[in-house]
Amino acid sequence: MLASPAETPAEVLENFPAGVLVEDKYDGIRAQAHKSGQKVMLFSRTLDEIVEFPELFAPLAALPGEFILDGEILAWRDGRPLPFTELQKRLGRKQPDLWLSHEIPVSFVVFDLPYRLNPQNARELHIRRVSLTGEHLRTVDTKGANPH
Repeated sequence: MLASPAETPAEVLENFPAGVLVEDKYDGIRAQAHKSGQKVMLFSRTLDEIVEFPELFAPLAALPGEFILDGEILAWRDGRPLPFTELQKRLGRKQPDLWLSHEIPVSFVVFDLPYRLNPQNARELHIRRVSLTGEHLRTVDTKGANPH
């Protein structure tokens, strides 16, 4: 479906009588986190593997179960996102810079749980979103496996 301009929020809602979900617009990298066993891989929306943020792997691996999480990788400090220009400094590096991960920390903000190895993994999006909130899994913090 192609986007088209609307004059008011009410006009938008007329096109979606069943309701809508609205996400915050972050300026980061849309990504999926895939976990199988203890192996975690990050993929871009074009399915390219993302390797520039190794500090995300341990917190994701510490989460229980096998899953696919859909979210956004953001430069993040003091509980808030940093400009994308900061995140760009971490992209495309052939050799990881030990200090850069401390200067420009990242977090993975989770929007959806499209797959989870359990009997309920075929639920509708709004139910999956409630599940994420209920599990207090919105942001995977790189300072430990404590989502907030």
